[in-house]
Amino acid sequence: MFIFCKCIFLLYLLKNYIMPHKLTEIADDAIIEIKVNKSFYFMVKNLGFTLFNLLNKEESEIFNELINKKDNNLLPDYNTLSEAQQNFYTVMLLLAEIEKEAIKNNLTQSKEILMPDDEGFKVENIQKDLDKPSSTTQD
Repeated sequence: MFIFCKCIFLLYLLKNYIMPHKLTEIADDAIIEIKVNKSFYFMVKNLGFTLFNLLNKEESEIFNELINKKDNNLLPDYNTLSEAQQNFYTVMLLLAEIEKEAIKNNLTQSKEILMPDDEGFKVENIQKDLDKPSSTTQD
């Protein structure tokens, strides 16, 4: 009897809470404004870097060309991209929007970063110089 009651309870939870009958999504004409802190920005940036590294050489070529030429007329058609390219492209658009808003609201800062051939360059300082939050940082 206990097992039967437990199964009924699990079915109740699944039906009412875990697998709802309705799909909730934003409206077609909705524009959502969200607040993003530096830690979240770096998490998204890290996700983009990870997704880029998962692209094969041919898949990444279109984005390398965009970066090198800095030509917005070269933006790819989302529907012609592979799933991996679409994932990376989506994250890059999110990062671009975050950076655009930060610039517009004067919420950026400039830092001088030493390069490998500069005097005083130390590999271990790269994370600190880029102010990348540690994996335990969650603001």
